[in-house]
Amino acid sequence: MAKVRQRTWTVPGQRTKRRAWGFVTIESGKHRAKCADATCGGCQQVRQFRAEWSKEQAEEALSKYLLKIEQPRPRVSGMTLGQACERYLGLKARKRSLANDARIVKHLKQEFGEETPLAEITADRISEYRAKRLAAVRRIGTGESATERRLTAAAINRPLALLRHLLALAREDWGALDEVPRIRLEREPQGRIRWLESDEEVRLMEACGRSRTKHLGAVVRVALETGLRRGELLGLAWDQVDMSRGLIAWLTRRQNLEGVGRSRMRQAVYEVLAALKGDREGRIWPAGDIRTAFENAVAEAKLDGLHFHDLPARPHLQPFQTPEHMAELRRRRAEKRPAAVAARQALEQRERQAREAAATAARERLAREAERHRNRPITILTASRWLGESPVKTLTRVLRGRRLTAVTMEDGSTRVRASDVERMILADAQRPPRAYPTPSTRPCGIGDGQVLPVREWALIFGSAPSPYIVVPQRVVACPQCGRALEAGRPVEDGTVPYRCSMSTRCDYQAIRGEERWLTPPAFWGPWSPPVSEYDIEHRVEAVTFADARAYFADPEADLMPNFEIPAP
Repeated sequence: MAKVRQRTWTVPGQRTKRRAWGFVTIESGKHRAKCADATCGGCQQVRQFRAEWSKEQAEEALSKYLLKIEQPRPRVSGMTLGQACERYLGLKARKRSLANDARIVKHLKQEFGEETPLAEITADRISEYRAKRLAAVRRIGTGESATERRLTAAAINRPLALLRHLLALAREDWGALDEVPRIRLEREPQGRIRWLESDEEVRLMEACGRSRTKHLGAVVRVALETGLRRGELLGLAWDQVDMSRGLIAWLTRRQNLEGVGRSRMRQAVYEVLAALKGDREGRIWPAGDIRTAFENAVAEAKLDGLHFHDLPARPHLQPFQTPEHMAELRRRRAEKRPAAVAARQALEQRERQAREAAATAARERLAREAERHRNRPITILTASRWLGESPVKTLTRVLRGRRLTAVTMEDGSTRVRASDVERMILADAQRPPRAYPTPSTRPCGIGDGQVLPVREWALIFGSAPSPYIVVPQRVVACPQCGRALEAGRPVEDGTVPYRCSMSTRCDYQAIRGEERWLTPPAFWGPWSPPVSEYDIEHRVEAVTFADARAYFADPEADLMPNFEIPAP
């Protein structure tokens, strides 16, 4: 049985899950321990997974394996990569990172072949492997939130560095190689320097005090004052502390430094240790890691990019935290490390190019915005105010296409471009008879009593076309039939006669005086004055300029041209 599947695992100390496609198949010839007897015909399992494989590549690899397309190479005399790896792991048995070396060794045996002689691992094959790793992409996460990321320079360099060391051992110590091929490593980014400012330290200590891990604040304070790493600090015991002389001794295994370290207590450390309750025996801090509690405190204090190993940097770098000391430190480092100078110059050049590109993009964006602002659509009423002519005349220009082109908006309204108005004003000022308009915020050549159809007013004000407008009208109800009463011509004495709008069916009449309703003299029969009023919607197809200005909104009432008007 053979199948393609995806393997999921996590690296110790990391929360992100990693995934790799591969295949699993069964070969005859060897039984596994869980087989009850030998009647199954052999069930040796073959598993191959690659982080850079996709599902299709895994299926292709399975097909090649089943069809025996890639035949194993004949074994050549001499030390093989598998033998060299076993000998290397034996030499590094006391190394703290042996598990990581074993993982890299397994990866190298899969890439170059366990039975490959060391003599066949040439510079050409190593270059092909390096190019393959540079092009590899790994998928992080699952679902829509998954991201694809290329391997870092460190992930590429670690296997290459181990292979270079292994080949050097094979040549110098084991005599299995005559020459070690040249292995080129990728350039890795420089390390960072991070320490706490005074306000950041206050926020961090306040967040640690609110943590559910009660001793977190004490641990962080001691780390800030002594410079101990997290492992060194959590492993402290009371027999390593001399409260009377104010000394702390610890075992250290830092890079290029192993043995016993000693540090003199500061007053803050003495106060923290003296305040701890319980017997002065065994471990100082409770068992367990504080990583999660510290990360939660950092998130609560809103400190970006701060890790626990950044805390010990404070005592050693505190004298250099002034700008003068930092400048001196950078100068000394630049003198001692020419590579750092070249890297900084390259970085400054990239930053300068990025600033120039950003400035160019900003200028282009401003130019586009200016051009868009110059060609923005304006209402016909605004164009008439800029041209100093009647809106009716400007509307006629637009409808006939004379020097002004109509622009239809998404809502169906009609407007003109500001650039057309600008060209028209400049052209009129250059040819006889020379015209020099005076833009104003008040309409020109039109009075409040000018009557036009509602459709034309909608075009002038830049609103959606409408054949009429609805005007609310207050009417008096007839007491007999409920219809509206119609008003007649006012009489000389100031009264106004009313009659029912359905006069063919209702003979109700009334006279409205200054203060009350009066009975008409020619009306006979019982009569009662009107007592109710209501609103009706009255459709109007033609209105005055004053009514149109009150009905249609004019958002460009204060808009003035942004170009220079020629002067006589």
